[in-house]
Amino acid sequence: MTESLKKKTASSLIWNALDKAGFQLVALIVGIITARLLSPRDFGLIGALVVFTLLSNILVESGFTSALIRRKKNTAAEYTAILYFNVLLSAIIYLLLFISAPKIADFFKMPELCSLARFLFLSIIINSLGIVQNIILTKELAFKLTSLANITSAIVSGIITIILVLKGFEYWALAWQLLLQSAVRVVFLWVFSSWKFSPKADFKVLKEVFSFSFFLLITSLITTLVKNAYNILIGRFFPIQQLGYYFQANKFQQIPSNVISMTMTGVAYPVFSKLNGEPDRQVLYLRKIMRITSFLIFPVMIGMLSITNELVTIVLTDKWLPAVPYFQLLVIAAIVYPFHMLNMNFIIVKGHSKMSFCLE
Repeated sequence: MTESLKKKTASSLIWNALDKAGFQLVALIVGIITARLLSPRDFGLIGALVVFTLLSNILVESGFTSALIRRKKNTAAEYTAILYFNVLLSAIIYLLLFISAPKIADFFKMPELCSLARFLFLSIIINSLGIVQNIILTKELAFKLTSLANITSAIVSGIITIILVLKGFEYWALAWQLLLQSAVRVVFLWVFSSWKFSPKADFKVLKEVFSFSFFLLITSLITTLVKNAYNILIGRFFPIQQLGYYFQANKFQQIPSNVISMTMTGVAYPVFSKLNGEPDRQVLYLRKIMRITSFLIFPVMIGMLSITNELVTIVLTDKWLPAVPYFQLLVIAAIVYPFHMLNMNFIIVKGHSKMSFCLE
């Protein structure tokens, strides 16, 4: 049992690292090309809408991922009930946002946001179709399939985005990138995953897991809202170009940070769950993975901090130099973020969802 878990953990770390590194490498290449071809305003328009998409995806997921991964056993009928719930809720949220699109455009004083929002928010419904598949694969530590799905979606959407940018689609190309990325990933998971929904649905699972997932849902909403409140405030009270600078700085600092932090935390949570009856081994595993994270995150982020100006000038051109102060501040925050996430995962897997909410 111990040896099997060690092998699964090692394999999961490798595939999760390949996933994050491959996905972020594609994102970096596409991001550099689009940043050189498009204006800060184009990115600002997308940045103004991202917070609505992120919050909606969290509402649709409802904290069920963490709740079901730590659960000992889930049936096909229970997974089917979760799928129905996710899709129905995503359709309701999309309808509300579709109706609210003119108000969102008025708030930011950008009329073009109305049609852009209605198109971009379709990704909420698309993402809801892949939540159950993601839960099952994560619970089984089957990161190979999710890695291939993520990298494939990044490559396909990236190639089409660059073609659209070259054809003059401007900010619409960025919207297509986000939509296609979600769609290709979901299709890949449904085609290659072994799970298919059951003709029966056991909706009792919703009530059972929601008592645990409720605080996770509220915690995620608070975290996401606070992290993305700057998009709303900058977009509302400052020129849209400033939001473009902030949006790009945040996106580029997340590339190395996400490769390290998401690789570690993505594998840590399901492994913590499998060790739930062995607290000493859980703590030992937490310490080991934090040491590995420290070894990786500090040199990478401090190194980036020291060459920011030169990096932006060479890679993105001088037009993006106003993004440097944003980038430097965000890099400092990114250094400690993985440790926060690891400890929060540890607290949640121990069943203390209310504690994680209070800490957040």
